[in-house]
Amino acid sequence: MVLGDPAYYRRFGFAVDPDLRLAGVPPEYFQRLSFDEQRRSGIVTYHPAFGGE
Repeated sequence: MVLGDPAYYRRFGFAVDPDLRLAGVPPEYFQRLSFDEQRRSGIVTYHPAFGGE
C-alpha cells in the first residue's frame, strides 16, 4: 500500500482498491500493489511510529 500521487504510482502497477480505505484520505490517493491473488478489505491504519493514531 502507498499513499501518494496516483499519476506517479500507477506507472509502477499500483491501483486504487475500493475495498481498502485509509480514514481521512481521498480514495484515489491510497493505492495497493498486489503480489498474489488474495483480496484484502477493510480500514487500514498506520503504526503509531508513523504518526498514526
